[in-house]
Amino acid sequence: MTRSRRAALLPLLCLLLPLGLTACGGDDDSPVDGVEVESTVEGGEEVGTDLVTFELPDGWAVLDQEAMGDRVGSDANPMLEEMSERLGVTPEQLAVQMDAVELYAAAPGGAVDGFLTNVNLIEQPLPSGGLPEPEGIRPDLMAFADEVGDITEIEGDLEGLRAEYTVSSGGLEVRGEQLYVEVGDQLVIISVSAARAEDAAEVADLVEETLGAA
Repeated sequence: MTRSRRAALLPLLCLLLPLGLTACGGDDDSPVDGVEVESTVEGGEEVGTDLVTFELPDGWAVLDQEAMGDRVGSDANPMLEEMSERLGVTPEQLAVQMDAVELYAAAPGGAVDGFLTNVNLIEQPLPSGGLPEPEGIRPDLMAFADEVGDITEIEGDLEGLRAEYTVSSGGLEVRGEQLYVEVGDQLVIISVSAARAEDAAEVADLVEETLGAA
C-alpha cells in the first residue's frame, strides 16, 4: 500500500463505522443498544479531543469509545466483511484499525429510514506534503463510495477539506460528509453520516462553523 493510499484508508474506514449502527435500540437512553452514553450535548456544549473541538446539536449522545469499537468491529456488524473487501483488507485488519477512532456521537430519537445519524472522528499522522488539493482525494473516495459530490476547502480557524459522498450497502443508501483538517503534524477526519443528505449537511455545517483547535 502506498503512502497516499494508506493516508486515505483510515478516512474511508469512517464510512464503514456507521453502517454497524443501522439497528439501534435505546436501552438506558442510549441510541445504540449495549453502549453507554458518556455525555449528552446541551446548550451549544463543545465536544472533541485533545486536538479539536466543535459543537453538535442539542441532545446528541457522546458514546463510550471502547464499547463502540467492539460493536462495529465485531462479527455482529453485517457490513464488516463487505467493507473490508472494498478496502482490500481482511475483516480482522479492519477491526484493528478501528482503534484509531477517538470519538463517536449519535443523534437522539433512533434511526431515520433505517439508519442512525452519527458522527465519528479519527486522528492520524499528516501525510508528507500535507493535505492534497480538493480534487486530490476524489480518486480514493471513488474507489470506495458509490458517488462523490462536491469537495471544497474549509474556511475557518483550521485549514482543511470537506467532501460529500453516498455509500449504498445492505439495502441502505447512506449520505455522508467528511471534514479533513490539519492540526500540527496530525490529520483529523470527522465523518457525518445520515440516511438523508440534508441531515448530514446540516450537522456538517455546524461542525465546520464551530470547529477549532483545542
